[in-house]
Amino acid sequence: MDSLTRWQVARALAYLGMLSGGPEESEAIRCLSVTPSQESVLADDFAGLLENLERQTQLVPLRILELVLRDCDILLRGSPHAGFAIGTELTEDSKPAAQEIASARAALLATYWAEVSELRGGLVMVWSANQFVRRWLWWSRQYAHRQIPPGSPGIGTSPAPPLPARDVFPEWATPMVERVYSK
Repeated sequence: MDSLTRWQVARALAYLGMLSGGPEESEAIRCLSVTPSQESVLADDFAGLLENLERQTQLVPLRILELVLRDCDILLRGSPHAGFAIGTELTEDSKPAAQEIASARAALLATYWAEVSELRGGLVMVWSANQFVRRWLWWSRQYAHRQIPPGSPGIGTSPAPPLPARDVFPEWATPMVERVYSK
């Protein structure tokens, strides 16, 4: 579960790096096209794929990375609906084909949230990064179809919540977290 979480965070942040004007390397695009799954984590090239995606996360502008981490605070503050939000929204992002798979996946993620506190920081990073991508894509569609004037997409929470404590995030997130906290 931790490997899938790490991959999904790296994948969403690498995508945000490309959306914000980062280079569109063919290797990065190939890595983004691989769908995270248990089978993919066990594949021989998983380590290389993850390394490439994590290198791409360094291209995410600091302000975007900060907003992603700040939005994590919303669920980490002890919201009674946090497990439900994590379970349903992360399941929706993976778009399982069958309703019974979706229900089982949502229940499993909510259970992980409730019972395995070491996974919370990673799960909430996936949720926040995916929310940011979703809002960015929504804004870009609105801009393209309705001729919204150019400007900031306004995709952070307003007012921005405080940054969560560093230690709530998993060890593998340290390079990303330190970029924000050391500024």
